[in-house]
Amino acid sequence: MRKRIFAGWMLAAALLTGCATPPTPEVKYYLLSSSDSEPRPVSAGNSRMVLGIAPVTVADYINTEGLALLSSENQLRIARHHRWAEKPEHAIARTLQTDLSGLLKAVRIDNAQESSSRLWDLRLRLHVDQFHGTESGEAIISGFWRLDKPDSDVVVASQRFLLRKPLNQPGYGEMVKTLRSLLGDLSQQLSQEVNNRQ
Repeated sequence: MRKRIFAGWMLAAALLTGCATPPTPEVKYYLLSSSDSEPRPVSAGNSRMVLGIAPVTVADYINTEGLALLSSENQLRIARHHRWAEKPEHAIARTLQTDLSGLLKAVRIDNAQESSSRLWDLRLRLHVDQFHGTESGEAIISGFWRLDKPDSDVVVASQRFLLRKPLNQPGYGEMVKTLRSLLGDLSQQLSQEVNNRQ
């Protein structure tokens, strides 16, 4: 009889412990989605210029798995359950290539994985030092870019940038969407610079 009572108590304790443990939150993965249009192929005969995108560099915290959120005390929190599906440095480069291909109709846009820099007329170097959301409901991207001649490293143009935009609603998904929009704004700026060099 005592064994049955003891076994009953153990079973009840196990059930209560199982009920008291909160479920593990689902891990969500995010992509910097490109625009609806695919990169437009430009044949060598139709392009007056080839712009190459060098490998994008980013601050160390950006290339972590989790999305980053800046608190009001200037502390970064890296999310455990909201993660990038790919390294942001690769996603940023791919997004810029797609955007610039759509904006610069007579320019072929290459990246370092696709072709040699010997074929490029201009090279875009980009470093991103901020790429996150804030607790106050904004998305921020900052860094610097430089356009140079790949054969001589002569700098044609360079600039620091800081772009920010309020989120339309709270949430990590909205933060990623707004960061993507800011990359579109940066692509607009870069396309104007390249157009000035043609």
